[in-house]
Amino acid sequence: MGGYELAFTMRERVAGGAVTIELSGEIDILAEQELGPRLEALAGRRHADLVIDLRGVTFLDASGLRLLLRARNRVARGGGRLRVVRGGPRVSKVIRVVRLEPAFHWLDAPPGLPAALGAPGAAGAPASEASGAPGVPGAPGTATGTPAAPGEDEVTCGPRDGNVPA
Repeated sequence: MGGYELAFTMRERVAGGAVTIELSGEIDILAEQELGPRLEALAGRRHADLVIDLRGVTFLDASGLRLLLRARNRVARGGGRLRVVRGGPRVSKVIRVVRLEPAFHWLDAPPGLPAALGAPGAAGAPASEASGAPGVPGAPGTATGTPAAPGEDEVTCGPRDGNVPA
């Protein structure tokens, strides 16, 4: 039967006024349902400065694309700014195939982090600088509003059976 594998995670950090959302794993319909409300709350803040980091994403489907587009639209309605850190080749290909590259402002690395550093959680990548976002429902904590470990804001969702193909 095998053990369980995490399907996706979301980590928030605040630096220089921008909220960086580091996504990792499979961003599919389950991720959209679990992370959508938290991401929309952050994106819905007036004049939000939001960065979505896709470097740790291993799978992105139509639901994941919809999640990104909803965040973009919500930020735009609030007069804010959304930037997206490019993901790996598979994620970039999906975005290119559906012709969504022009829909976002793309970065090679999160602001304040050299592009040479690896994906979120890699050696040298900074830990969370602040927990939560003031004035946002569920903060500090995870997308479900439960408290996170001290110094971190991470959502771990969607256990997968090890026998399920990637």
